Amino acid sequence: MKLAAAIAAIVALTACGGRWIPEATEADATRVSARWPGTTAADLNRGRSLLLARCGNCHLPPSPAELDAAAWSAEVAEMRERSGLTVIDADLVERYLAAFASDRTPSAH
Repeated sequence: MKLAAAIAAIVALTACGGRWIPEATEADATRVSARWPGTTAADLNRGRSLLLARCGNCHLPPSPAELDAAAWSAEVAEMRERSGLTVIDADLVERYLAAFASDRTPSAH
């Protein structure tokens, strides 16, 4: 119940001009395929869902454009255990964040 309420609040915030947490497309997956071959938009959107659900339990989920891809790698590694993410799920979150990181997107807002 608490998780559902947190997700609903996050969705409402992002829908009302809150943080920039875009849905991924295949073009976004192509952008990260050099590092993670075979990544699909579905993989990235699973990472997005995990970001919203797990990171949103303790604080507002971060906008991917807040950091560059290398910094997201370290941040996800640091927060993985606290957020209860498996190694596989943390990898999906990292892929999602890297796809939209400040050094990967021409216009973040």
